Amino acid sequence: MVIVDPIPGQEEQNADVIAAAGAGVQLRLLEMVAPAVQYLLKHPERLTEMRQSALELGEPRAALNIAEHILDHLQIHSNPVAHVLRDETPQSVLQFNLETE
Repeated sequence: MVIVDPIPGQEEQNADVIAAAGAGVQLRLLEMVAPAVQYLLKHPERLTEMRQSALELGEPRAALNIAEHILDHLQIHSNPVAHVLRDETPQSVLQFNLETE
């Protein structure tokens, strides 16, 4: 992953984690993208290392886990919105997401 000038704050912190784990490179200048990509294309072993680091670092179910946690902990009886959200969340959507990951 080549990350160029991430937004300060959380995105910058995420980029720092990715770069520190070896799953990507972080660049501050747009004009450095071409040389960085050329380097990576000439060094496939580095791309392999980055791919492996990304697989180790990644949490592909993170958003789904968070959504499930929130739904599991909503107080349905005291919150009518929570009741609507719980009843109108099609199981097929959750099932589809689980099967595609």
